[in-house]
Amino acid sequence: MDNRRTTPGIRLAPQVSQIFNNISASAQEDFCAQVIGPLMTSDYGPELIETLEQFLADNLNVSQAAKHLYLHRNTMLYRLAKIHKLTGLNPRSFEQALVLKLALMAWKQRKEQAAGLSWRKKDHVG
Repeated sequence: MDNRRTTPGIRLAPQVSQIFNNISASAQEDFCAQVIGPLMTSDYGPELIETLEQFLADNLNVSQAAKHLYLHRNTMLYRLAKIHKLTGLNPRSFEQALVLKLALMAWKQRKEQAAGLSWRKKDHVG
């Protein structure tokens, strides 16, 4: 069995991408700010986002996610509790994890689109 950490890439299924494309940019930003904004502004934001992404990539399996992040299981549980406290959403609950996942997906899509736009602008300058 391969024990290397998996990259928790959040890829949008075409159907989900289509849904996001039909939602205004400001509504997407509001959704992301409301759901994962508290994680982003936390002192441990990047660490908590990475933890959440890996936990979701491992299908809500605490032990597997802890293994992929090279963490003790109790550390993983502590971080998940911190995510719950900050967002008000329990990542160990499927329905609430789904809301967190959708917010992460929308945030990543917007981030990738912004990076693509800035790359294109640099390419056409001069």
